[in-house]
Amino acid sequence: MLDTNVWLQWLVFEDPRLEALNRYACEGAIRLVGHTRCRAELARVLERDAIAARSPTATQQLLARYDRLVENWTDALMPAPLHCRDREDQVFLDLAFAAGARWLVTRDKALLALAARARRLPETAWPLRPKIVTPEALQA
Repeated sequence: MLDTNVWLQWLVFEDPRLEALNRYACEGAIRLVGHTRCRAELARVLERDAIAARSPTATQQLLARYDRLVENWTDALMPAPLHCRDREDQVFLDLAFAAGARWLVTRDKALLALAARARRLPETAWPLRPKIVTPEALQA
C-alpha cells in the first residue's frame, strides 16, 4: 500500500523513480490496497495544492486513476499495534494491519521512523506486518 505522498509522486508528478511500481500495478503483478479515508486525504491534498489549477478536471482524472488502481478495503480497520506520532498517518498503519499488507511504501518521516519498531514486534502482535520502506527501497 502507498501513502499520499507516494501517490502524488506517481500520479501527479510522474516520478520516473516509480516506473517499476507503475508497471507492476498496471500489469496486476501487485495489489494496491486503499480505504475511503486514504482516498479522502488524497482528494484534499489534490484540491488544496496547485494540482487542481492545472485544469478543471485534473483532480477528478487523478482520483479516477487512483480508483482504477486500488482495491478499496471495506472491512473495518483494526488499530495497528504501532502508533504513529502523526495522527493523520495512523490510518495507513491501521489499513496495513487490517489488510495484511506486505509493504507500506512512504516518504513520511513519522512512518519511516516506525520501520525498525515494526520489525521488532513479536509475530503474535502483528503476524503479517508490512515492511515500511521508501519507494526506492521497494524497487531495489
